[in-house]
Amino acid sequence: MIVRTVGRSNNVCCVCGENGLPKQTVTNTLAACVWASDSILVHPKNRTCQIHVQGRRFTDAALELLRRRSSPKEKNQCEMFAHLNDFLTATDGEYHFHIHRELPNLIRVKMASRYRSGTIHSLWIQYRPGGEGHGSITGWYCRCQSGARTLGCCAHIVSVIWYFGIGRHLQNLKYPAENIAANLLDVRTRRQI
Repeated sequence: MIVRTVGRSNNVCCVCGENGLPKQTVTNTLAACVWASDSILVHPKNRTCQIHVQGRRFTDAALELLRRRSSPKEKNQCEMFAHLNDFLTATDGEYHFHIHRELPNLIRVKMASRYRSGTIHSLWIQYRPGGEGHGSITGWYCRCQSGARTLGCCAHIVSVIWYFGIGRHLQNLKYPAENIAANLLDVRTRRQI
């Protein structure tokens, strides 16, 4: 199988190749997100300049550099599994996502229920790497009670798609409960019409 990858190094930045700027380690989450969005293999534990990372993601400029610096390499299935095993169980906040070993465009996400303690929802999303729009998601399934519907999808699927499509790119991700009172109206001060 042919895979786009960047070299492995502890001394120079895997994104720009520079040596002088302050560095940080590429986390499993960063590596898994680059694989999920662009199908580029970035080894976890690589070093990258701190300016290439904002929050828990690579900047758009860093992703563009990765696209240019990555080169196609032939990997047999055993080598690919060994590389992917480094970030198969990446954790990003409340989502624990896993990349399928044989189908890299299939992810499984485990998330805790907000209503039942001890309940974990497992869901699967299949997507087209590099795709845009609603046609990028080619399939989904959630094991929750409403996830087995034949039409539409449950809120768990929507929240994961929203997070991977939009939420992880926001620098200051606000959770609804943090500012819910700001959106409430006091009914005592409203006049009846």
